[in-house]
Amino acid sequence: MQLTVPIELPKETVEEITNQLFKMVYKQMSEQFDMMKKVRELPEYPSKVEVMEVLGIGYEKLNEWIAMGLRVQVWSNKNHRIEREELKRFLKENFER
Repeated sequence: MQLTVPIELPKETVEEITNQLFKMVYKQMSEQFDMMKKVRELPEYPSKVEVMEVLGIGYEKLNEWIAMGLRVQVWSNKNHRIEREELKRFLKENFER
């Protein structure tokens, strides 16, 4: 069973809700654009430290992304790299809607 209840809101309230939604969407899109712009500034195979510094994220966030499927290339025991194109792919698949 479905119940439908009509709700009437004052025009000012609808405009305020619309304005707030627009601001939220704009902010999210700007953040995504800025992050992708920063990714383009990275070398082709940046180290994990370079990725963290350029994107302004910490060790925990990067490890969370790796757990979510960001692929890391192990060049040696202490040299782990992330291909720039792989990072772009990961961010697009997980954070662009």
